[in-house]
Amino acid sequence: MAALPIWAALIEAIIDRRLPTPKTAASLLIGVAGVGCLSWPSLRTGVSADFWSTIGLLAAPLWWAIGSVWYMRNRPDLDTRVSAGYQQLFGGAGFLVMILLLREPLPTPTPEAWGAWAYLTVFGPVVAFTSYIRILRLLPMGVSMTYAYVNPVIAVFLGWLILSEAITGWTLAGSVLVISGVAGVFHGRESESSG
Repeated sequence: MAALPIWAALIEAIIDRRLPTPKTAASLLIGVAGVGCLSWPSLRTGVSADFWSTIGLLAAPLWWAIGSVWYMRNRPDLDTRVSAGYQQLFGGAGFLVMILLLREPLPTPTPEAWGAWAYLTVFGPVVAFTSYIRILRLLPMGVSMTYAYVNPVIAVFLGWLILSEAITGWTLAGSVLVISGVAGVFHGRESESSG
């Protein structure tokens, strides 16, 4: 997901035929470096993804960025909650079609799985996605995309708070870089609009 702001900046640069400012580009790279620091302890333990998984992990935020740029530039005349609801409805229908085509077996979820599903249903699609659609209407693209950097920092904090995961030098350095990258994007956007 750290590639998301970069994809969005590149897509906008291509559409507008204008490169991001050096300050915005540097801020995006600082954010990516921060996510790299947060991820490095897990990556260096020898866990390696295969080629197609890596391609998929880079392609998913590309399509998310394309959809976000399109939505921002072609805002439908719908309330954000209605727009988010339609997107989730069609996304769910697409998953259902894939499940039927691939003949996925019926699951037998545990009570914990039902609880996780309920949590993800409420906070993922209803709260987070609807908020994201609203943000796309209110803020510039570069600022909207900074959530992709902030999420890993929040995840690390919640891991420490709830699961007692260790806070290391990598964690602190990554968090500082992420927050610096986000601050740089916000400051860069303010400079662009005032200049």
